[in-house]
Amino acid sequence: MKSIDVKTTQNVTITYDLANLLSRFLAWFIDIIVIGVVYVILFSFLSFIVSDEQIIGILIYLIFMPIFFFYSLAWEWFSNGYSLGKYLLKIKVLKLNGAPLNFTDCLLRWSFRMIDIYFSLGAIAASLINSTDHGQRLGDIVANTTVVKLGSKMNISLDDILKIKTIDNYSPIYPGVKRLNEDEMLLIKRVIERSNKYSNKAHAQALQLASQKMARFLELKDVPDDARQFLSTCIRDYIVLTR
Repeated sequence: MKSIDVKTTQNVTITYDLANLLSRFLAWFIDIIVIGVVYVILFSFLSFIVSDEQIIGILIYLIFMPIFFFYSLAWEWFSNGYSLGKYLLKIKVLKLNGAPLNFTDCLLRWSFRMIDIYFSLGAIAASLINSTDHGQRLGDIVANTTVVKLGSKMNISLDDILKIKTIDNYSPIYPGVKRLNEDEMLLIKRVIERSNKYSNKAHAQALQLASQKMARFLELKDVPDDARQFLSTCIRDYIVLTR
């Protein structure tokens, strides 16, 4: 599976798996089903309150067509890179430079849907997603975005898990970490991994920043001196408490 490294605005590099063509197609298909359900509900409602078929047709056109055309644009903008289909498939639109997704990015992606998907019956989108390094269709290339897969579990190896004691014989040091979600803990793990792999000032600062924020979240009086050990302990506690 292809992956990309995205450097956040805090100079932390996070590795994401790219969403494959199948998952992107399924997300799009779910969105189409949602739009179809909206159409059926709208048609049924209008048929119940309006008897003239011509008026129903006009109302359907005026109400439904904007929903059909602007569905993906509105969802991705207001949901920060998701549509309902993407949310269910656990994939999302992400900027390659790590910056927050803005309306212009969403608009650029949306404006090329006609070429990428509808006019070419998806052929252009499929070809580019499979052939480009970052899995980008035309809209992604123009907007400097791609679609990534959000891991539903932390990327911990089997050896790592076997080394962790169970709740029966291990007392977590920081039980408050269970209030965090998996994505947040995955980010912390990535910070540790990057600081181990790249011994530079930026990653060292990211490690310290993550340690300080974690200490504040846990309401600790003092930030532990060993940031790496502290964060590693938090990850271990989280796995024990939530698995």
